[in-house]
Amino acid sequence: MSRLHAFPAPFTSRYFSIWTILLVFLLAPTACSDDSDSGQLQDRDPPSISVDPPFVQFSEVAIGGQDQVNLTVSNNGRGLLRISNITLVENDEDQNPEFHRGQGWVNKLELAPGESHDITIAYRPLNQTSDSGYIEFTSNDPVDGNLRVPLQSPILGPKIFTPSIVHFGRAIAGTKIHEVARIQNIGQAPLRVDDIVLTGSEDFTISFPTVKEESELGQPETDLFNWPTVIAPGDHFLARIGFTPSNNEPTYGDLIFFTNDSTEPEYVVNLIGNSGAPCLAMNYEREIDFGASSIGQAATRTVVIENCSSNTPLRISDIEIVDDANNVFDIRQSTLPSPLPDDALILPPNNTANFAVTYTPDNEDLSQAKLRIHNNDPARSTFDVALKGSGTNNVCPTAIAEGRLVGTNRYQTEFSALPLNTIDLSGEYSTDPDGNISSYEWTIISRPDGSTARPSPGPDVMKPTLYLDLAGTYEIELIVYDNQGTASCGERAVVTIHAIPQDDVHIQLIWDAPAVINPRDGHGTDVDLHYLHPLGRWNEAPYDIFWNNRTADWGLLGDSTDDPRLDIDDLFAGGPENINHSNPEVGLDYGVGVYYFSDRGFGAAYATIRIYIRGELRYEVKNRYLPEEGHFWYAAVIRWPSTEIIRRDRIEYGFPTR
Repeated sequence: MSRLHAFPAPFTSRYFSIWTILLVFLLAPTACSDDSDSGQLQDRDPPSISVDPPFVQFSEVAIGGQDQVNLTVSNNGRGLLRISNITLVENDEDQNPEFHRGQGWVNKLELAPGESHDITIAYRPLNQTSDSGYIEFTSNDPVDGNLRVPLQSPILGPKIFTPSIVHFGRAIAGTKIHEVARIQNIGQAPLRVDDIVLTGSEDFTISFPTVKEESELGQPETDLFNWPTVIAPGDHFLARIGFTPSNNEPTYGDLIFFTNDSTEPEYVVNLIGNSGAPCLAMNYEREIDFGASSIGQAATRTVVIENCSSNTPLRISDIEIVDDANNVFDIRQSTLPSPLPDDALILPPNNTANFAVTYTPDNEDLSQAKLRIHNNDPARSTFDVALKGSGTNNVCPTAIAEGRLVGTNRYQTEFSALPLNTIDLSGEYSTDPDGNISSYEWTIISRPDGSTARPSPGPDVMKPTLYLDLAGTYEIELIVYDNQGTASCGERAVVTIHAIPQDDVHIQLIWDAPAVINPRDGHGTDVDLHYLHPLGRWNEAPYDIFWNNRTADWGLLGDSTDDPRLDIDDLFAGGPENINHSNPEVGLDYGVGVYYFSDRGFGAAYATIRIYIRGELRYEVKNRYLPEEGHFWYAAVIRWPSTEIIRRDRIEYGFPTR
């Protein structure tokens, strides 16, 4: 229902006049305000200027070159747009213009509604300095009567570029291979190369070919040791990087370029050798010499094969004897690691396997053959080891190997011990029926991954000792020689030791820093094992067990049987470090972490954690990458009494807050 608005009664001419005056007054501002320039009614038909793009950022071009940008000026309003002036302003103190008017430039312009006009602005750099300015459009737009479009040029600097990583394939220790890097200036100003420095492993070298294209390369001997110091925009030079590994381990270095590139004045190229490929190593690298062996008796040598790669499995597809004219050498099939010979053996990184090769001479002549290993190491995919020996009528001696825990009396060929125990080995009861024993040869044919255990003071004494540095199984073989140089024959003489932790929780840490060739005191990396009670914070006593808090009174106060302890703190050699804990508190979660305390300039390390629960290996993470000192690896949580191990596997810089 509509509502009628009535004038006050009685309606008279006086009231009519008042209402008329009010109506005219109210309508006056909108109906009578015209624009003196356009002649249009401002509220109904105003013009509206727009410029696309509203901001001009020029691209990088070489000094003396040119970049140009097209601007579209449009009238988006309903009235006629009158542009009375277009002004180019440059903020250049040296008065040398680098912004220039291009096509379509006019001083005055009229655009009907919906019309547009294109103009071009050009940039011609005269130096490396960044310049700025603007274009101002003066018009009858009631809102943007003085519209400015900013102009900005880039800083024309030099820019170094080369691939950030140079990979070297697998190379046998002592051999040299090369890779060539192209060092480019992709900037717009001359690149000055002030210095080039090699850091990290000494296995890397650098030289500079006298040509610019790899297809024209000569021999490394023709290279120079000086590099071009100034590289023009778009130009380059070559660097020949050599890699001569001193061992089979992955090797790392850095190639650092010091230049006038303001964005990266120290440009780093990572060098990686022997990484990413399987690696075959053996205890007999060149030959297996059986020497003089008794005719008709089988002399035995144990061959240990190792995957010396830290990250790639080694595939052994076949092991065979070749070129055996007299058919006197053989592989003892029962000793081949499974699944050989029916299927390929996949050997994980840093793992070993072993088998026995026998020689049974039938006369006194020299016999020769080859042991051939078929595998996927790209440097030695078909690897031959020479076999040789000669027969003798001398009766071979018999090796007898035994071992005992230091401090006990009973010698055995197989027994259990604790990690960190020392073992007495003995070949005292070896015999020779027609002479005497003149020398001893002890060989470790298996040991836990990461162990560095070896006979002490050496492998050539009758009674060496062996320190069990890690939990796991150790096998040590003995060969003896009589006074005529004849080696022992018959069954292998092997001592087997099982190092089994006795604590409820046993945690091991080992690590490898590829840049450290021969670790020694003050020359190596320091990585620390940490074990955290849920009441504590990392790196704070009493609830974090580490090098600065080796034991603490946890659980029942005054009762040492439930206290954790750090047994070894290694400062440079790659471990091991271990922490033991019996009788953990019920209902608690214990954290396991690793802190990279000091790299001493050697860079990255690869850490391995093993957790044993009541003597059983329950958790293992190998070769976790720690980029440099100061990084923390939160490895796992041990839940008690369920013995569940929860993988955390987080890397961060500094100690976690929780």
